[in-house]
Amino acid sequence: MEPTENKGHFLGGPGFTPAAAGAAFGPGFLEEAVCRWWVLRQLHGDRAFCPGCGSALDGRQAERFWGGDRARCADCGKKFGATTGSILAGSHFTFAKVFLLAVLLSKGTGHQDAAAVVGCDPETVRLWEKRFAIHG
Repeated sequence: MEPTENKGHFLGGPGFTPAAAGAAFGPGFLEEAVCRWWVLRQLHGDRAFCPGCGSALDGRQAERFWGGDRARCADCGKKFGATTGSILAGSHFTFAKVFLLAVLLSKGTGHQDAAAVVGCDPETVRLWEKRFAIHG
């Protein structure tokens, strides 16, 4: 069966266009685990460590660290996450949102447009831009 054409679109849908894809694109189109892995590797390299005493994490605690969960240092007992003490500390953004925002800012996207894509206020975009500049 051949699709039915309707004003340039098949089956009467709105059509697949770059504008439609751009309007629909957002953090849901990125895989959180991939973004988490990439961001944490940028922050920590390949070493999971305690921000309190600097001890390396291994085993289950390293898995928790890289998985974005809280870990506990076997040496000093400190509990922390992989974002503790980093540019992401205290952020309520997912790794995918932070990654997407960074990409948009790298491409020169304005605060209004970036905010619309990420789903936040333009002032939040401005504050993240300052965070990136300070820590970059």
